[in-house]
Amino acid sequence: MIGKRARAKLVPNLPHKGTENAIPCHEHPLLRAREVSRLLAISVRGVWRLASAGQIPPPVRVGGATRWRASDIHEFIGGQKAHASLTKPERR
Repeated sequence: MIGKRARAKLVPNLPHKGTENAIPCHEHPLLRAREVSRLLAISVRGVWRLASAGQIPPPVRVGGATRWRASDIHEFIGGQKAHASLTKPERR
């Protein structure tokens, strides 16, 4: 078992070099295709089709994984709701 002093030496509370201005990952979480599909209420395959067609925000690559920024998807959803309310026909 490592004591508190030894642990403090191994893991200092200093930012890594070059990360002083980095945005914390909890502020901009990344979503998997399955999570995007749940937010958009479509299938996972539908997410990939929309991404290929350029109809949703493009994903980012992290290592070998493909993810979408949650903020991009939420902005997309908000834009779709605004667009739908503007083009919604009036009922009589």
